[in-house]
Amino acid sequence: MLNEAKSDTWTKGREHAVLVIPSSEGEQFVMVRGGRDGIVLSLGTDGRVTFTVEGTDLTVLRLAWHVHPGPTGPSDHDRRLLDVLGQESSMLYEVNGPTGGTRFKRMSDRSA
Repeated sequence: MLNEAKSDTWTKGREHAVLVIPSSEGEQFVMVRGGRDGIVLSLGTDGRVTFTVEGTDLTVLRLAWHVHPGPTGPSDHDRRLLDVLGQESSMLYEVNGPTGGTRFKRMSDRSA
């Protein structure tokens, strides 16, 4: 799945991510794609992070990993998302970046 996401990110110039969402069996992984500037996620007044698929809002539990089209490092937006999700860290893979990816921390742990 990672190689597919990297390939699509390289050829189409669009960011890809694997998100963890709730399912009837507990949790499931879904791959989503955005544009060159990222993936559109929404923050509801209830604090839930969601994305929309075919008119249905799905809740994001965690960001498993994502791919950038170039070696830019994690953005402040990436780090803030982890804060909102209550997640300590995630993986970032970048086209022409470190082969094994980069583990990055949430914004609130950035100085740590």
